[in-house]
This record gives sequence, C-alpha cells and structure tokens, in this order.
Amino acid sequence: MKENRVILRGQSQIALVAEMIGLCELDGTIEVIIRPHKKDRSYEQNRLYWRWLTEMGMEVGNDSQAQHEAMKRKFLIPILQEDPEFFALCQIVQENGTENDRRQMVKCISTSKLSVRQFTRYLDQIHAFANSLGISLTEPL
Repeated sequence: MKENRVILRGQSQIALVAEMIGLCELDGTIEVIIRPHKKDRSYEQNRLYWRWLTEMGMEVGNDSQAQHEAMKRKFLIPILQEDPEFFALCQIVQENGTENDRRQMVKCISTSKLSVRQFTRYLDQIHAFANSLGISLTEPL
C-alpha cells in the first residue's frame, strides 16, 4: 500500500480524509497518526542559507560545502542540543569520541529537519558571525 500524508488546513478537509481511509484496500493493518503539523524550514530560507554559505566561503577561502560543515559545527549543534536525547549523544561523543568521531557526527546532522523557528535562529547566528568577521551578506528581500 502506498503511504499517503495529508495536512489538514480546516474542518472541511476531514471528510476528504475519511473518504481516503474508506478507499484503502486493507491487506493488513494500517496506521493513522494525527498530530499537530510542524512546518520545516522554508524554501526561501534554504535558498538564502546556501547563498550566504557561498558568499562567506568566497571571503574565507572555502567552498559552500566546507562552509556548511563549519556553520553546522559552530551553530547547529547548540540548537539541536536543546533536545535532551541529542544532548546526551553529544556528551557521549564529546567525552569518549575521537576528533574523527566528532567530525563524522557533524556530517551526519542535517539542517533539513529544522523547524522554521530553529532555522531562523540558525540564520541569525550565521549573519551575526559574518558581520563580526566584516563580511556583508545579501539581505533577504
């Protein structure tokens, strides 16, 4: 069975979801999860982020991917450490891991699952850091 995901934006869509469930061909058990929708970072935020990484990289002699890794290490890990499970994992890697373990951990974490609020904080920190280095980044429209 193909997985379907629906985001309800109003009461009128409840009937649509009920109809979708009714049309399912059950070949076993299905799972229905209802939870508040968490919007991931926006497309515009992502475009701005990679533009800033390119601009900063040109100033400091990195490509955008190297700049991405540096910014994740400097700013993303502290934001993600607000999650107690991630914080515990970071503590273990910090106390028992090698420098290579820490580098690999940074490579594994991703900005793609950040909420819009978290990504905004991340961008604000990068912007302030660039300003402290005397780097002017493109301002969002």
